[in-house]
Amino acid sequence: MKQVTKEQALQYLKKQGVAFIGFIVMAFGVALFLLVGLGGDPGQVFADSIHKHLGITNGMALTLLHLSFFVLLLIFQRKMVRLDMLIPTFVPGLIIDLFMFLMRDFITPELPMALRVLSSFVGCIFLGMGLCFYLNSHTGTAPMDCFAVILSDKAHIKLGTARIVQDATYFLIGFLLGGTYGVGTLIAVLLTGIFVNLFTKLGNRTLFKWARIVS
Repeated sequence: MKQVTKEQALQYLKKQGVAFIGFIVMAFGVALFLLVGLGGDPGQVFADSIHKHLGITNGMALTLLHLSFFVLLLIFQRKMVRLDMLIPTFVPGLIIDLFMFLMRDFITPELPMALRVLSSFVGCIFLGMGLCFYLNSHTGTAPMDCFAVILSDKAHIKLGTARIVQDATYFLIGFLLGGTYGVGTLIAVLLTGIFVNLFTKLGNRTLFKWARIVS
């Protein structure tokens, strides 16, 4: 068995720390999307449809989807399974529910439309920042995000193209099952990638440098 040095263990903990910060920031952004009721990114639309059909919280719905994909990976793509995939499977949903509980009396669908749209925009900023930290930490990939990786490998297409197909699939399923979508969905689709790139540049000079992460 390969022995892990103290430095390697510390490096791994730093990366997990960056990822955990990402989950917190991302969950705050997702909660803003959900509370104003204007829709979120395609994954949120999918999870919201499960939330409505099963009567569970949005966070639990997201966790259930990740867990379902994790089981599918165990069956069909076991080589992709890593133990630290369990962290993004369970942690984000719990934090989303916590933020929604804390903010539900202040951020509601009854707010003026301008404030709801502004909240969605702010949510997109936090979503992009959180995704930046999580993706650049190079830790366990969330099971739902593995769909694009598998599709890219099997269909021999670019990962970016596969991600578009993944998002379109999640949105279509969520739409057909009655998930909430709207202006927030459009904001998320158009701007999340831009904010991920922006915060990656900022992170390279600060947090990623400290954690010795190469983005």
